[in-house]
This record gives sequence, C-alpha cells and structure tokens, in this order.
Amino acid sequence: MNSKLCLTHEVLLLATFLSCDLPGTSAAAAAENYLSVLQRNIAHSRSNLAALSTSAGRAANEFVSGGDLWVAGRQADFIAEACGRAGGLMAIAPLGQQTSTSHDVVLYAVPGSFGPEDLRLLEQWQMKGTTVIRFSSSAGLYKDYFPIDTVANVVDLWAWTGEFVAACTRLGKMPVLYQSYGLPGGPERAKKYQGKRFHDDLTIKPIPGGRRLV
Repeated sequence: MNSKLCLTHEVLLLATFLSCDLPGTSAAAAAENYLSVLQRNIAHSRSNLAALSTSAGRAANEFVSGGDLWVAGRQADFIAEACGRAGGLMAIAPLGQQTSTSHDVVLYAVPGSFGPEDLRLLEQWQMKGTTVIRFSSSAGLYKDYFPIDTVANVVDLWAWTGEFVAACTRLGKMPVLYQSYGLPGGPERAKKYQGKRFHDDLTIKPIPGGRRLV
C-alpha cells in the first residue's frame, strides 16, 4: 500500500539516481535534462487525453456490466503501481496465471514496444471478448541510464484511472478507491470496503470525460 513514507522513499531514490555522474555531464545538468525530457512526454500524454477517455469509457461499460479489471504485462512496476495504491482502484488486481473472460478488462503494459509474444497474447484475450488497454512508449531511456518509457506508461495509467472513474460516474456508479494507509482511518476504510467494486453509501454527480483540471 502506498503511503507518505513510501512516496518519499521513491522520490529520494530518484534523486539519488539522478545524482550519479553521466559521462561528460554534471549531476545537476543530468537531472535537469532528464526532467525536461520527462515533462515533454507528460505534455504528449495530455495531448492524448481524448484516446485515454475513449478507452476508459469502454472499460467502464464492461466493468459496470460485471466484468473484472486486471493488470498484466512485462512492466512489473506498472502492475505494482496499478494495484493497492493510495487513490487507486480497489477492484483491480494482477492477472497472473488467471484467465480473463468476456467483459473483463486487462491493462497491459510493456517497456518499449510490443513484441510478437505480447501481440499473440493480446489477440488471444481479444478473441475471448476481453477488452485490452495497451500501454507502451517508444521514449526509451535517457542517456541509456534512466527510464522514460516506463515512467510515461505510469503517467498514462493514472490519467486513465481518472478517466475510468469519471466514466463510471456517468453510468451512475462510483468505484471504491484506496485511501492512503499513512492517513488516519486508511486501513479501517479499506477493510470496510473490501470486496466491493462500487460505493453503495454515496452518490457522485456525473463527471465529464477528458476534462483537464490543470
């Protein structure tokens, strides 16, 4: 479960990596250049918001109809980020060795581009009626050291999650989200809603899709 402590650790870890010397580059310049490239990729993600909203709307229809929500792929940190995180969906889980069925939704992420085995697997799922949401980026690494592609996938994951929740509200449902275990009442709240896909104790007004708040 994500918490303020874990989040701080992750940020400090990134800062430590960026302080490593790159050939011919100062630590400060390396950090600045990496963040500049990352910001450009985030700007690209914002320009792709309409596509995220469309895929999230389709997934919400399947989810409200009773389908399960899974996450899979070759990007392990994407799976970890999608499941059990503060502010994330409580009803999503790693697919692992389980089999998806009709009406299920699978978020599938890879570092870099999709390979033949990825495409074969996705085709099998789609033939079963599973909705597959693909996450990939051609951004690669910065100076062969720091990931851009995998970070971009995680950025898109959280944007997609927001669009998915909004789409569910337009269908009259509010998915249950995690509250940080680092906040008072977080663990108790998770226990209260364990096993529930939607709230039955509150109503959220429909949220329009593709709305940029910042």
